[in-house]
Amino acid sequence: QRPTQQCKQHNNRSPSFVIPTLHLRGSRHSSVVTSDELMGCKSCQKPKAQHRKGLWSPEEDQKLRDFIVCYGDSCWSTVPVKAGLQRNGKSCRLRWINYLRPGLKHGMFSREEEETVMSLHATLGNK
Repeated sequence: QRPTQQCKQHNNRSPSFVIPTLHLRGSRHSSVVTSDELMGCKSCQKPKAQHRKGLWSPEEDQKLRDFIVCYGDSCWSTVPVKAGLQRNGKSCRLRWINYLRPGLKHGMFSREEEETVMSLHATLGNK
């Protein structure tokens, strides 16, 4: 069984490992390193940025719309930071493509569109 040491900040017990080290003079000795020092204790690590989830507010929609109209949508991972939103890039991209994009038609199909879809389905099936 491996010896264990405690995480200094959280009293978590983590396995220790003996890692050989080499000093400048060439003398070898071993030092004990905890797995927290190798991989980082999850509760000690720097917290990730908190992204907002859920419904979009009209203010957020307006910020995203204004930013993309002015600067474009070249790199979606940088858009929320530069636009001042607390969302992730994927959320901004989907919101733009599915709801906010200019020229996006909302509402019901017209009679002509519905007839076109039905005739193509009769011809091609469910392809």
